[in-house]
Amino acid sequence: MNRFLSKKLFIILPIVLALICAGVIYACRGTIKISFDVYNQSQDPADYTVYSENGCLNIDDHYIKDNVMHITASYVSPGNDFITTVSSDGITHLNRVIVHKSGIITETYYLGNCRGSWIIPLCVSIYLVLAFISLVRKYRHDTAEDLYQYKNITTFGLIVFIGFLIILQIFRIFAFSGLYSYMFSLLGAARSLSIISFPIAFILAVLIIASNINLMRKEGRNIRNMLGIILSVVFCLMLVFPSLFSDFIFNYTNAEVHRETGIGRHMVMFVEDGIASVVSYIECILIGTIVVALRAAKHVPPFDRDYIMILGCMINKDGTLTKLLQGRADKALEFARMQKEASGKDIVFVPSGGQGSDEVMSEAEAIKNYLVSAGVPEDRILVENKSANTYENLKFSNALIRSIDQDPEPKLAFSTTNYHVFRSGMYASKQGIKAEGIGSRTKRYFWVNAFIREFAATISSERKRHVKICLGLLLIVLIMVLVMYFSVQV
Repeated sequence: MNRFLSKKLFIILPIVLALICAGVIYACRGTIKISFDVYNQSQDPADYTVYSENGCLNIDDHYIKDNVMHITASYVSPGNDFITTVSSDGITHLNRVIVHKSGIITETYYLGNCRGSWIIPLCVSIYLVLAFISLVRKYRHDTAEDLYQYKNITTFGLIVFIGFLIILQIFRIFAFSGLYSYMFSLLGAARSLSIISFPIAFILAVLIIASNINLMRKEGRNIRNMLGIILSVVFCLMLVFPSLFSDFIFNYTNAEVHRETGIGRHMVMFVEDGIASVVSYIECILIGTIVVALRAAKHVPPFDRDYIMILGCMINKDGTLTKLLQGRADKALEFARMQKEASGKDIVFVPSGGQGSDEVMSEAEAIKNYLVSAGVPEDRILVENKSANTYENLKFSNALIRSIDQDPEPKLAFSTTNYHVFRSGMYASKQGIKAEGIGSRTKRYFWVNAFIREFAATISSERKRHVKICLGLLLIVLIMVLVMYFSVQV
């Protein structure tokens, strides 16, 4: 696959962009422009005295425009300095500057605003946009190749995560005030996502909890049916934990966290922003789970299928189909009619499912009886009656089809309940079975819990990848906090 950006380029590109930033800032070294408001003061520059406290800078010019004082100063010698502005009525304004040995002059912080620093948010934006485009192309390619992969959920989650950062970047470009402030705002991006999404997450959590309570009433109390309640409570707590932690440390402890140059303040910053980043990422993975699962459930295979497997589940005591299983059979019948009308091609039904210890016949036989009663000829029905679970449904049905069909690549579809389509497709994919699914409707309370189960399965299945990404986010946060800490020490 020719991807927009290869993994190597994703590593090389930030190095190249960092060098470009350094080159532009170095080329603009030697001078600095400082601005501040002078509302309700004289608008005549002659009424102001501007000078360098320590002589590290030469004041080249100062003028007032639209109630803003603009001062231009140039390099004399390295060191810490203050540009002092005194008005004729005695009002004094101080601007701290750091004059670096390289000739670069920054305002307020060691990594504060300087000439040419506008290139930094621009380069970051370029990198994020390229990453976003590359992920979108990857998602489209991978889902076209195989929709039923957990990696598609991860990719979509990253698209949402980076997309949010890009939106924030638009504002950062026009409000850039130095690398220190820029990193501070970037660290706050994850907290912003948490704050923005909390009301929505809280409402969804209430709906999920209500749905799970209904599910437990109808299906019984067990850990699977309580999963939505557990995850909803944990997720909401994690969304508010960074803010609660910060508030507790600052207001209810004697920890030295109020001093801007203190290490305690930056340790709190790391904990707060690190957790917020990880939680925001997990939130994006949940969004990816919902989107990909819905896409799989609503997907309609091309009308050229040779066989459609109907995945079994429990039947009634008298051998008739439960509402859940009948929905799967009806969906297969509906697809067969749609294909016949669209292409004129008949399809062979493959009901699948063995006989449980409390069932009067195999699930496959029960489905066959239902299909026959719906008018399907018996010679268009292949019965697979040995499987005991979804994985075996697909495995044994595929083996049965291969045993009678000489076509090396028969076109397959499968019918199951909507919440079950993605996982069934994933089971097929793991076995190398190329089959596309269609989903029948189910009760809403079950559908909501199914999303939660798919989310848990996504995290579990891709746990190594998620752990790597979360550790990477924590490392980025740590590096930025350390850079900020050392910046304020100067």
